Amino acid sequence: MRTIRIAQAEARGHFLLIILLMIAAFAARALPGPRTIDDAYITFRYARNILAGKGFVYNTGERVLGTTTPLYTLLMAAESGLTGWRDTSTGLPTGYPELALLTNAIAGSTSTWLLYRLGKRLGNRTFVGIAVAACWAIHPASVTFAIGGMETPVFVALILGTFAAYVEGKWRATGTLAALALLTRPEALVAIVLIVADVVIRLVRRPEDRAAARWPASLAALVPILAPWLIFATLYFGSPMPGSILAKGVAYQLSPTQALTTFLRTLVVPFSSVGDFSPVVGLLLLTAYATLFAIGALAAIRREARSGPMFAFVPAYVIAYVVANPLIFRWYVVPPLPIILLGLAVGWRTVTGEISQPRAANALFTAGAIVAVASAAGGWWIPDHGPTAPAPRMAYIKVEQAYLEAVEALRGQVGPETVLAAGDIGAIGYATGARIYDTLGLITPDARQYYPVPPEAIVPSMPYAIPTDLILGAQPDIVVIFEAYGRNTFLQNADFKAQYELIATLRSDAATDYRSEGMLIFRRIGSAR
Repeated sequence: MRTIRIAQAEARGHFLLIILLMIAAFAARALPGPRTIDDAYITFRYARNILAGKGFVYNTGERVLGTTTPLYTLLMAAESGLTGWRDTSTGLPTGYPELALLTNAIAGSTSTWLLYRLGKRLGNRTFVGIAVAACWAIHPASVTFAIGGMETPVFVALILGTFAAYVEGKWRATGTLAALALLTRPEALVAIVLIVADVVIRLVRRPEDRAAARWPASLAALVPILAPWLIFATLYFGSPMPGSILAKGVAYQLSPTQALTTFLRTLVVPFSSVGDFSPVVGLLLLTAYATLFAIGALAAIRREARSGPMFAFVPAYVIAYVVANPLIFRWYVVPPLPIILLGLAVGWRTVTGEISQPRAANALFTAGAIVAVASAAGGWWIPDHGPTAPAPRMAYIKVEQAYLEAVEALRGQVGPETVLAAGDIGAIGYATGARIYDTLGLITPDARQYYPVPPEAIVPSMPYAIPTDLILGAQPDIVVIFEAYGRNTFLQNADFKAQYELIATLRSDAATDYRSEGMLIFRRIGSAR
């Protein structure tokens, strides 16, 4: 009886602890306040237009799918309609950035809970789940894109939910969550392929496996969720393929190892996503972490075979990006991170469990967990720009601030019918409400015909340059760019100089970071003011 009471007390203590960790995860995202990333503003503008009855469009009347996250866009529109939270310019105390932060804080808390469950089950110890959950609750990468308004935290929660449901044999939940994840980010296709492959392999090896034989329920759950969107997107946009994927594929010119290098830099610092090491130290850390992850993954798979697709997701996700080699934006590297942390925790538990003395083993595991959580906490600081509340060091929004400064410089000169061309369209498009001509081609398909540009047109350390013919062909009323985007192209062109006047040069740290002499604002001569 006494043993039962002790076990019940421990269970209550663990339950209380995970609740506290979920609250901590929510608070870690609420404390900094919104530090909105440029791409999130694109989603917000789509949501705003949906709610205004203009359709699923970025520019009124232009049916272009320029977002890779239709579910998150629809979620923002629905939540805004239900709550009344709109743009801060309407006089309401809250707007889309705050709405996204709240949504992502809930998603972050959910991921914390899922990691606790997975860690407890696969690590065969409650404190393995607690260690992983504690690290993710305050992880800088997780928090940065939550407060940045990105769909990443929702995608992570759905992916973890998909794998957790599969591990637990909940087939319909697996399919439902996988479908929702795919509508949030296309990378979910990697997880779906891995799960289907695992089921097929299990059935081939053991045709009598009744659990695996129920897998069609997962596919059945995919259909009613994915089919309506695929039909709508095909009829409305002409294709369910986001234009942003096509645009990035032709506009950016990158080294063949760009994606690989970016991922390796992240994997060297899995607990904090910040740090700078020499190549030798980095290689040693990468080797140690990869070995520990492999130990943890193998131990977890031996304990629960259906966890295989989840751990395989890490290398498969990285390989998919390395092969495609797109420009890697910071939020692209986040989805595998919680699974990496889970593998490292289970691996560390497996290694320390080899110690014959249980107390010594537990003490060593706990020490490692404390170091990991402390590393995550070390990725925070009081920012030197933007809101002054504590935030992750990687929560960089100087580019967004530069564009919002440009918005102020254009106040009174831009209206809904003004055609404004910009190198980065998120913040400036959201804040001005102008008709945006996207020089990259995310929401302006016509722009893609002008790419690629000659390699010599691109400034070193920059991913792309804006073609001269693009600007001369589009004839926008206003052009807003970092100087490096046009340095070797239209800024040298006599026709452009004859048709446009420079009305402002804005100096900023962001311009310096972008290897630019400033942010330049041009107005077409003779255009309405």
